[in-house]
Amino acid sequence: MPCLKIVPEAYVNCDALGTLVHGYIFPKSKIYGGLSVDPAHAAEQMQLVKALWMKESGRQLLHFIVSFSTWESDRIKSAEELIPLAYEVCQYYAADFQIVFGIHLGRSGLWHVHFVVNSVSFTTGKRILDRNSLYFDLGCYVQSCLPDGGKVPVYFH
Repeated sequence: MPCLKIVPEAYVNCDALGTLVHGYIFPKSKIYGGLSVDPAHAAEQMQLVKALWMKESGRQLLHFIVSFSTWESDRIKSAEELIPLAYEVCQYYAADFQIVFGIHLGRSGLWHVHFVVNSVSFTTGKRILDRNSLYFDLGCYVQSCLPDGGKVPVYFH
């Protein structure tokens, strides 16, 4: 069963979005995409939302990973198989927040999907709440996206 890994880094530097999205996740991903944003210009568009709402300081993003076990990774033949799941997980935030994903096979041979969510809502200007309840709810949502509906453990990576 996949697990949800929350990356609890602060990501407060002004270049955090560009560095993580365009400098780390997208270059190593076989496939990337997103909702409520153009993935090719994700960091810039996310920064524009922050500027619009005058919330350019503080935490810049939420970063989490859906990671697959060895058993599951052995059965996944290509990154394309994970696209529907990635977009379905994006739906959790896309009505209010810009979100992108990158799918790749790690050095350990395990498939995983990185997600980056803008910390500021493009509809309300409110910041995303960084609380344990958010992660529990997200874990339940990811679980509902899986065909077998198995329990999705949540870890702080």
